[in-house]
Amino acid sequence: MENQSRFVFIDYLRAFAIMGVVLLHVAAPYLYGDVSMAAWQVGNIFDSLVRWCVPIFLMISGALMLRSAKEPSLKNIGVKTFTRLGIPFLIWSVVYYSYKVSKGVFDFGIADFFKRLINDGIQYHFWYIYALIPIYLIAPLLTKWIQRLTDKQLIYLMTIGFITVSLLPAWNFAMADIKVTNYTPIKEYFYLFLLGYVLFRIDFTKRARLFIYFLGVIGAVLTIILTTYFTAAKGSFEGFFYYYHSPTVILMSIALFVWTKQVCTKPNAIIQTISATSFGVYFVHLLVLDVIEPYFIQHIINTNLLIAIPVNTVFVLLSSMLVIGVLYKIPKLKPYIG
Repeated sequence: MENQSRFVFIDYLRAFAIMGVVLLHVAAPYLYGDVSMAAWQVGNIFDSLVRWCVPIFLMISGALMLRSAKEPSLKNIGVKTFTRLGIPFLIWSVVYYSYKVSKGVFDFGIADFFKRLINDGIQYHFWYIYALIPIYLIAPLLTKWIQRLTDKQLIYLMTIGFITVSLLPAWNFAMADIKVTNYTPIKEYFYLFLLGYVLFRIDFTKRARLFIYFLGVIGAVLTIILTTYFTAAKGSFEGFFYYYHSPTVILMSIALFVWTKQVCTKPNAIIQTISATSFGVYFVHLLVLDVIEPYFIQHIINTNLLIAIPVNTVFVLLSSMLVIGVLYKIPKLKPYIG
């Protein structure tokens, strides 16, 4: 049996990722709203530093799914995808649609609901589920192939993927007059999914890990600086280096994954609780954020955003965990809400 201590760090990664997602959405209004330059920069710093959150979720899925030794049947793939993703997604789609109807954002209609459902028009953070479903349907068929690859072959595959998925798009963005034709064989979200398996499987030397950490820090700094630079040059927000497949974000994501795998090896009750509720929190947190935003600390007292954004993040995270925890207590409901 595989040593279960190898999976302790996965709980940490899930917890870090959901905290990052909540922080990202708490800070986001300062990037797009009518705010001072100082407030915008604070929002930029916080958002830049947690852009790894969604890549980490994708990497966790890849790390766990692609290591499976079982030979999947097509029926089991479809059933697992529908129960794990489809049912919670449908339920939360109904919840968000109903909430927006009550707020006057949508005009109620069955046809309108299904039109929005198939066009990713109900809630903006649901894009992640639309991206994940096809990966869940295809990935189990690739497990035997990818498990046969050597470590060197995997690193080669990830290097080619990084160039075509990340570096060339960044070049084409920055060098608009000297574009490179790029028909990448690997899509960005599937690349991150594969990357999670590779980083889970390969153990790097201490020297390699230190280099990876260094690149991660460089990625974080460059995300802040390049977003500031291109936003100023454009005259409006430019989020290219926020993209989950941008070179700076991928470098941060790799560094965090490798560091957590190396360092976070002892179970922690708080981390395990956050991890256990992370999928449900992902679904519900924007609803909670919208409801409790009027009670954010900066609306109550004049507080520096460097303090207010982290405090509000904890507020939203704990409130979301409370909602999900209560829902989990309802008999037989837990599997259907994430």
